[in-house]
Amino acid sequence: MNDYTLRNIILIIYFITIIYFYSIYTLIYIDKTWKDIKCSPLVMLANNIVNNENNTTILQKCLGNVQQDVYNDLTNTYNNKMDSIDNEVDTIYQDNQRFKKNVENKYLMEFENINENVKYMVNDKNIMNKNIDNTSKKINETINKLNELNKKINK
Repeated sequence: MNDYTLRNIILIIYFITIIYFYSIYTLIYIDKTWKDIKCSPLVMLANNIVNNENNTTILQKCLGNVQQDVYNDLTNTYNNKMDSIDNEVDTIYQDNQRFKKNVENKYLMEFENINENVKYMVNDKNIMNKNIDNTSKKINETINKLNELNKKINK
């Protein structure tokens, strides 16, 4: 045998050994993580070859898990959306209450201002009436005096 043939034999033995140890490693890994990886489509296909467990029961369990996961995702999404809507409704309600309180406060302030202005107007009206009365009396006195003067002059 020449050197090339020996080298090829050693390489073939080396690769066969690596493939053997890798397959042992893979079998140990699959055995330890079987519950987590048995729903993988590639593992299910390989399971047909090895026939480790009945694929029908695995498929039913996996679909049950998928259905449960989908249901949980939908329920969580629904609950999150409802919580978000509840929060928005609460925010709108609180904003509405603040707005209502502001409007009530402004209304009360304006109402008080109007009442105060009306009081001033009544007071001003009374003062004007007094002034008109005084002025009217003075005008009447003046007219009376003029009438008297006119009578004296005409006499």
